Amino acid sequence: MMIVQNFILILLQLHYFWHKAEPKDCETLHTLNHRLESDLKELPKLKRENKHLEAELRKSESMYEQERLTREMQETRLTELEQKLVSANSKTRNCQENLEVLQRKLNQIELERERDQRQKDQLKQKCLNTKEELEKVKYENDNNRKEKDRLQENLAQYKAELKQKTEELQSDKAKLTTANKELNNQRSVSVKLRQEIDRYETLLDQRHLRPRDQVDSGDIKDEEEVQQTETLSIENY
Repeated sequence: MMIVQNFILILLQLHYFWHKAEPKDCETLHTLNHRLESDLKELPKLKRENKHLEAELRKSESMYEQERLTREMQETRLTELEQKLVSANSKTRNCQENLEVLQRKLNQIELERERDQRQKDQLKQKCLNTKEELEKVKYENDNNRKEKDRLQENLAQYKAELKQKTEELQSDKAKLTTANKELNNQRSVSVKLRQEIDRYETLLDQRHLRPRDQVDSGDIKDEEEVQQTETLSIENY
């Protein structure tokens, strides 16, 4: 565009000099004419260059506009990212606060778990002690049962012997009626045997070792309480 303006300016100057020039300026006009012809020859080339430059200019303007739009988009994107960063920082702070709260709760839960574990260990130790005591009681009860069975067998044997002797005494009653002294002696023996039986039964009552058909209600209740205590100890364990 500047080349065309310069060319028009040169034409105006030639026109001015052509009408206002003096004879001494003819040589100058000739030179200018020669330059004008040279410039006219260069004009198509200059026009092509001018079009090329205008195309480059439009291309540069388009690229500049595209870059401007891209920059605006980047600035918009940067603003959005800054807002997201602020929001993310806020969320991070909230998460950090929540994490601290959760950590405190976790520490509290850990303390409670340790306390529960100690209580559990104490209860376990108590259960072991109770189990040992229960085994000891069972062992004593087994021994007592064995002793009771042994005494019951002895009592049954003694009763059998007593029955046999009583039968023998009854069979000999007719013979003993003629011998008063012998009868008195037999009666004295019977009395002594009865006293021995009574004493033995009294001893059994005192030791709570009589047969079940001869044990009174208080002894049965005590034995049931012992069995219930054993059962409760096993269930608690």
